[in-house]
Amino acid sequence: MATVQGPSPPVSRTRLPESGPFMAEPSRQGDAVQETLNHLLEVEAEAQALVNGAEDEAAVRITQAEKRNRAQYDERFAARSAELEAAYERETALIHEAFRKELLEYQAGLESLPRDQDAFNAAVERFFAGEH
Repeated sequence: MATVQGPSPPVSRTRLPESGPFMAEPSRQGDAVQETLNHLLEVEAEAQALVNGAEDEAAVRITQAEKRNRAQYDERFAARSAELEAAYERETALIHEAFRKELLEYQAGLESLPRDQDAFNAAVERFFAGEH
């Protein structure tokens, strides 16, 4: 099946200068353009290599910094945990000692009270007899 195309675009009648102070000869001009493109590709490849190297270096530095920071954190955490644990143990021992002393004082106070065995026995008898 044939396709129908519209009219072709007008062709420019202006001729490019074939030579001049800034023009290379036609065969050399193509070589110069190719050399320029090759040079630009080389520069781009070098730039990409620099960027990749910088990214790799940044990744290494970030990893080292993270390890260093984690080690510092762990060290500080362990030290602070030990301080808090020691403080907890001291406070717990003080509280237990204070409680023990208070309990002994209470016991001594109870032991120093006069005992009325007859009144106690009578109260127990009334309780068991249901005379609350």
